[in-house]
Amino acid sequence: MFDISKSDYLILKQAIQECRNFVLEKVNETTISSDARSERVNDLLNDLNQFARDYKNIRDANYIQAGMLAMSVFRAKTGELSNVSMALCTQNGSSVLKETTNFYNGLMTRLKELFVEIESGFSRISHNDLRTPFRSDGWNHDIRTLNEHINELQEIIAEQYRHQLTSALSLQHNTDQLSHYSDEMSSSANEQAASLEETAAAIEELTSNVASNASKANNMLRVAQEAKGASEHGNKIAQESFIVMSEIESATEAINQAVETINNIAFQTNILSLNAAVEAATAGEAGRGFAVVAQEVRNLANRSADAAKQIQSVAHAAREKSRRGVHAAQNMIDSFVTISEKIALTDQLVRDVSGASQEQMSGINQINDAVHLLDNITQQNAKTANNVASLSGLVQELSDDMYSEISSKEFVGKEQILASKN
Repeated sequence: MFDISKSDYLILKQAIQECRNFVLEKVNETTISSDARSERVNDLLNDLNQFARDYKNIRDANYIQAGMLAMSVFRAKTGELSNVSMALCTQNGSSVLKETTNFYNGLMTRLKELFVEIESGFSRISHNDLRTPFRSDGWNHDIRTLNEHINELQEIIAEQYRHQLTSALSLQHNTDQLSHYSDEMSSSANEQAASLEETAAAIEELTSNVASNASKANNMLRVAQEAKGASEHGNKIAQESFIVMSEIESATEAINQAVETINNIAFQTNILSLNAAVEAATAGEAGRGFAVVAQEVRNLANRSADAAKQIQSVAHAAREKSRRGVHAAQNMIDSFVTISEKIALTDQLVRDVSGASQEQMSGINQINDAVHLLDNITQQNAKTANNVASLSGLVQELSDDMYSEISSKEFVGKEQILASKN
């Protein structure tokens, strides 16, 4: 292109090498001497010096800008987005770095807006307000997907709140009913316990009465058995009396027959004594003694006849009395038979009453045991009912706390759920 000396050529070549090393940042500074012999070479050396100076200004500005960018990125990396925008530190920087800085500032601005929106959204969530969805206007891809996931999460939380509110309202209603029913159960159990105590006392008194009746029935059974024995003994005596009366009647009849015989003998003797007297009177003086004897025999026969009549009268009376005695003994036997039958029937009835009393006593004892068991169960039920009532009060407080907690939150669908409750 133009002729230069070898020394100038070497100077120019060394200057280009130094400029190259400077551009490649192998050295931080470069000073190109302009002591060539040729003015043109010196002019080229001056241009290289000016290029190095201009390049140094741009490089230093880029270093400063890159350092500020690196610092801003570091602060953003540590989580600080409130003050990460950066201004151009110098006008000497490269246009690429300037555009990069402008792009970075725009990105950080949008990120700050996004994080402000996210912070505001999470602040609403932390204050239990899930009514406003997250917005990611102008963002696509991962940011939009993140926004959708956050809104899905907010909807899941709102759905849990709606479910909790519905459950809290249902729990309130159920605990109200539980409290009401537990109060009724407690009151009923207490009344039942009091009633069972009275029933137990009445059954104990009834048990005492039945025991007394059973004892009296046993005494009646013993008396009936004694009466039965006495009746049988009386019947035996009556039968013996009947036999004796029958024998007396037979003896009286024999006496009557003997008296009839004596009476006939007295009559015959009287006739014979009368005939003897007639014969003695006919004999005269010789038969006077025999007449006296005949008269005495006649008198004796008359007295015998009179005595026989008296005996016969007494025998007739004894016979009538003995017949009445036999009839009375027969009636007494019949009466004792009837009495024995009635006593036997009474004995059987008393046995039945005694057996029934024993069975009744056994049944009442079983009822008494059952009532005591039922009383114990009722007392336990009353205690359990009181515990349930106390527990229902705690559950009521818990449900009220749950309702107060969940009703303080704001979310979509809350008004509808509360309106459905009303």
